[in-house]
Amino acid sequence: MKSACLGILPLLLCVLFSCKKDSNDPPPPPPDNRPLQLVKKIVRQEFSGQLTTDSIAYAYDPAGHLTLMTDLETKLPLQKYVYAGDTVTFIITYGANGQPADTIIRPVKYFDNGNTIFMDFTRPGNRGGIDTIQITYKWSGVQLLEAWTYLSFINPPTNILQKSIITYNSSGNEYENTLISSNGTPQVQTRGVAYDQKKNYFSTLSRLNYIFMGWGFPAATRSVNNPIKGENFSGQQEEYIWTYNKDDYPLTMQVKGKNYLAVELTYNK
Repeated sequence: MKSACLGILPLLLCVLFSCKKDSNDPPPPPPDNRPLQLVKKIVRQEFSGQLTTDSIAYAYDPAGHLTLMTDLETKLPLQKYVYAGDTVTFIITYGANGQPADTIIRPVKYFDNGNTIFMDFTRPGNRGGIDTIQITYKWSGVQLLEAWTYLSFINPPTNILQKSIITYNSSGNEYENTLISSNGTPQVQTRGVAYDQKKNYFSTLSRLNYIFMGWGFPAATRSVNNPIKGENFSGQQEEYIWTYNKDDYPLTMQVKGKNYLAVELTYNK
């Protein structure tokens, strides 16, 4: 019996000293309840054998509205968004020198119970007359279904209306993006062939944030997941290799066979 007690004594002492030590440890940090926000995005693409890079930083107001886009390389502002509540009152576009070059007043209107967003960027043209630039977005829930672009310029004379029609598969991932040109001819631009089972950050952004931040397959779709194989307008297929953070959101994307990162995403936490 004595030997049994002696065997238990070290264990009791260990527990007691362990509890004493733990009681002096600092409390764990409070949970980070901030909403996940994209603060930097770098996109690299090849055009005619040349690699181009777009690097943008994003800033938000306390309500989560996107308020400013900045060029990461030059540190100069690109576009600023001013709100009254949830209403966009001004969009300011900056020139190459970082000075305001264009200001659009109340550019956003809503129709169809908010499911149609109409954006009007009409302004005096650089060569006289009025340049009309209007974009219409049609939504169903979180899915962007259509984007219409209407351009009418005086000099040189231009009159274009084209539509992008987006369809989704049964899993909520983008299936086809079809462009219908002014003459009514449809052309499939991209097709989602296969997706991962991870989270797509862009799928739950507010509609305006998504529009302002730039959308398009494969970098930023309204799909539930991230594409791992896609097909372009010429019928060629590509495979996409993603890395993820601990919460399964994408961090980088590389096109298989390419020696550079096509997408880099940095979040606020």
